[in-house]
Amino acid sequence: MKKYVIFSFIVMFIMTAFTVDVSAQYRGKKKKKKKTTSDRKSDYFDESGGDIKNKLWYGADVNLNFGAFNGQSSFTIGLSPMVGYKITDNFSLGPRLSVLNTNFKINQGPGVEDISLNSLDIGGGIFARHKILQNYFIHTEYEIVSEEFPTGVIMNNRAETERFANSHYYLGAGYGGSSGGIGFTTYALWDFSQEFTSQNIPIIVRFGITYNF
Repeated sequence: MKKYVIFSFIVMFIMTAFTVDVSAQYRGKKKKKKKTTSDRKSDYFDESGGDIKNKLWYGADVNLNFGAFNGQSSFTIGLSPMVGYKITDNFSLGPRLSVLNTNFKINQGPGVEDISLNSLDIGGGIFARHKILQNYFIHTEYEIVSEEFPTGVIMNNRAETERFANSHYYLGAGYGGSSGGIGFTTYALWDFSQEFTSQNIPIIVRFGITYNF
């Protein structure tokens, strides 16, 4: 039930951001010049004269994440390419892939060496991004990741693992600047699919570069 509520919230956010952005552009264009209904619709979705290349932007993020729970700690670093399509000047949608490397450490108690495990996780999803002000933006995302976790059972001084396909729901904000088409971004997202505890704060920090954003 919780996942459906979060997913519905993200969908509502995307629809609201898109509607507000289209309305703002419509009001701005209406002040400049009166046009027919068909002309106004084409302005929103085809201002580049049909050239889809002008509507696309590209990016790549470096992901960092820390976590600790029940005697286990983890550190994740990854690379995630993405492509966005500008539905309006400020609102874009697109796919995003991720390749993540996670290092787990399992605490076995005082005087006993920790067990370490490295796992490679691969995922993909869809994101929506809406610019606010000049250099700030709101980012929301749905992602499915094939993740490997230690089961907590130790045999022959090694951690047994199991792989799961997990859904993640993100919402957050960031800052980005550009020069000559190439820019940078930094943003933080809250992962609503994870529980918030004193030992686990589900915040994902990303740094990246963009082109034509």
